[in-house]
Amino acid sequence: MGRKEAIQKRIDNLENKARYYRTMLLTLASAIVWSIYAIMENKADSKILILSGIGAILFLVALVRLKTFEIEIEELIEKLERIE
Repeated sequence: MGRKEAIQKRIDNLENKARYYRTMLLTLASAIVWSIYAIMENKADSKILILSGIGAILFLVALVRLKTFEIEIEELIEKLERIE
Protein backbone atom coordinates (compact mmCIF):
# COMPACT_ATOMS: atom_id res chain seq x y z
CA MET A 1 0.00 0.00 0.00
CA GLY A 2 1.38 3.37 -1.00
CA ARG A 3 1.81 6.37 1.23
CA LYS A 4 -1.20 8.17 -0.28
CA GLU A 5 -3.47 5.18 0.25
CA ALA A 6 -2.32 4.81 3.86
CA ILE A 7 -3.05 8.47 4.57
CA GLN A 8 -6.45 8.22 2.87
CA LYS A 9 -7.27 5.13 4.91
CA ARG A 10 -6.32 6.95 8.13
CA ILE A 11 -8.50 9.92 7.12
CA ASP A 12 -11.46 7.61 6.47
CA ASN A 13 -10.93 5.90 9.82
CA LEU A 14 -10.84 9.24 11.65
CA GLU A 15 -13.96 10.45 9.83
CA ASN A 16 -15.83 7.32 10.98
CA LYS A 17 -14.70 7.90 14.55
CA ALA A 18 -15.71 11.57 14.31
CA ARG A 19 -19.17 10.53 13.09
CA TYR A 20 -19.49 8.21 16.09
CA TYR A 21 -18.48 11.00 18.49
CA ARG A 22 -20.96 13.43 16.90
CA THR A 23 -23.73 10.90 17.54
CA MET A 24 -22.51 10.49 21.11
CA LEU A 25 -22.52 14.28 21.59
CA LEU A 26 -26.10 14.51 20.34
CA THR A 27 -27.20 11.74 22.70
CA LEU A 28 -25.43 13.27 25.70
CA ALA A 29 -26.79 16.72 24.89
CA SER A 30 -30.35 15.42 24.82
CA ALA A 31 -29.79 13.59 28.11
CA ILE A 32 -28.46 16.78 29.69
CA VAL A 33 -31.48 18.73 28.47
CA TRP A 34 -33.86 16.18 29.97
CA SER A 35 -31.89 16.27 33.23
CA ILE A 36 -32.19 20.06 33.36
CA TYR A 37 -35.92 19.72 32.75
CA ALA A 38 -36.24 17.21 35.59
CA ILE A 39 -34.28 19.48 37.92
CA MET A 40 -36.41 22.52 37.05
CA GLU A 41 -39.63 20.57 37.61
CA ASN A 42 -38.33 19.32 40.98
CA LYS A 43 -38.62 15.72 39.78
CA ALA A 44 -34.90 15.00 40.10
CA ASP A 45 -33.41 13.06 42.95
CA SER A 46 -29.73 12.74 43.81
CA LYS A 47 -29.19 9.93 41.30
CA ILE A 48 -30.32 12.12 38.41
CA LEU A 49 -28.08 14.94 39.58
CA ILE A 50 -25.08 12.63 39.74
CA LEU A 51 -25.83 11.11 36.35
CA SER A 52 -26.32 14.52 34.74
CA GLY A 53 -22.96 15.64 36.17
CA ILE A 54 -21.28 12.55 34.74
CA GLY A 55 -23.05 13.16 31.42
CA ALA A 56 -21.79 16.75 31.33
CA ILE A 57 -18.22 15.58 31.94
CA LEU A 58 -18.53 12.93 29.23
CA PHE A 59 -19.95 15.56 26.87
CA LEU A 60 -16.89 17.76 27.39
CA VAL A 61 -14.50 14.84 26.94
CA ALA A 62 -16.24 13.77 23.73
CA LEU A 63 -16.17 17.37 22.47
CA VAL A 64 -12.42 17.64 23.04
CA ARG A 65 -11.85 14.25 21.41
CA LEU A 66 -13.94 15.25 18.38
CA LYS A 67 -11.92 18.46 17.99
CA THR A 68 -8.72 16.38 18.16
CA PHE A 69 -10.01 14.16 15.35
CA GLU A 70 -10.88 17.19 13.23
CA ILE A 71 -7.42 18.73 13.72
CA GLU A 72 -5.73 15.45 12.83
CA ILE A 73 -7.91 15.08 9.71
CA GLU A 74 -6.95 18.60 8.57
CA GLU A 75 -3.25 17.82 9.09
CA LEU A 76 -3.53 14.58 7.11
CA ILE A 77 -5.37 16.35 4.28
CA GLU A 78 -2.58 18.95 4.10
CA LYS A 79 0.00 16.14 4.06
CA LEU A 80 -1.94 14.37 1.31
CA GLU A 81 -2.06 17.56 -0.77
CA ARG A 82 1.72 18.01 -0.40
CA ILE A 83 2.30 14.46 -1.64
CA GLU A 84 0.15 15.01 -4.74
